[in-house]
Amino acid sequence: MNAGRMEAFSGGAIAIVFTIMALEQHSPHGGSFSALHHTFPLLLALVLSSVNLGISWNNHHHLLKTVHTVTGAMLWTNRKLLFWLSLFPAATAWVSENGFATPTVATYAVVLVLAALAYTMLRAVIVRSHDENARLRLALGRDFKGVRRWCYT
Repeated sequence: MNAGRMEAFSGGAIAIVFTIMALEQHSPHGGSFSALHHTFPLLLALVLSSVNLGISWNNHHHLLKTVHTVTGAMLWTNRKLLFWLSLFPAATAWVSENGFATPTVATYAVVLVLAALAYTMLRAVIVRSHDENARLRLALGRDFKGVRRWCYT
């Protein structure tokens, strides 16, 4: 399989996640600007999730542009990433409906961390599949921060 198919599938899945988050948005009750005050937690959570999801999609898109052939390990790791990203709408709704209560924010943070870890794992699997002269290794160079040793071993 080529990377274009995996990128298209992932882009579609992320677009569905964006759509679900948008459909969770409820209109304010009332025709005044003060009615917007009650929807502020939802709007804030929606903006935060949209930014995080957008960053994930952008990074995913650029990462997959370096891939020529998709391996089974890449597919499984990509599915893990998509699973954690698919939890954004539920975590966003729970946070906003409960006024950013501590347990909901902690759950939201866990979803963010697990999505970031899944992306890091995907990046490591892709880097391992490239040879020493691949443009991905050259492009990333020493930009692995604390993860460099883990990705190259």
